[in-house]
Amino acid sequence: MTALVPRTSRSSRRRALRRLSELYGSENDDPSDPIVRTFFEGLAFYEQILFEKHGKNVKAGRTRQKIKNKGVYQSLIDWSRAKGESDGFKACVAAGRPELTGEYIVVQYAHRFPEDVVDGARERLTLHDIALPSP
Repeated sequence: MTALVPRTSRSSRRRALRRLSELYGSENDDPSDPIVRTFFEGLAFYEQILFEKHGKNVKAGRTRQKIKNKGVYQSLIDWSRAKGESDGFKACVAAGRPELTGEYIVVQYAHRFPEDVVDGARERLTLHDIALPSP
């Protein structure tokens, strides 16, 4: 089985993965909503990380189930209120793409989320020395 993003130079691979994530994000739910689009970009990125880790296509099953049951918005709220980081958060941060985490999305679009959710997301990002987005 071949990777969705071929193994090439590091910069070429990052550009290809970024584009794959953008394309995937524009195909889901309401692509005109930047929260939904960015979330699905992050999901595509995380699933590519899983592919590279396992050498085969691996879906983020629990994430997809949560989205199916609660939707993107409520899932972002739940993750930001959780006591610990999700596997997706850890993977995106370790891969140098913290802007694709749910917490980053919540802070970036703070005006659309409850204050306690935004505070929790900010705290988690700050704890990991991630520069906060400007809302």
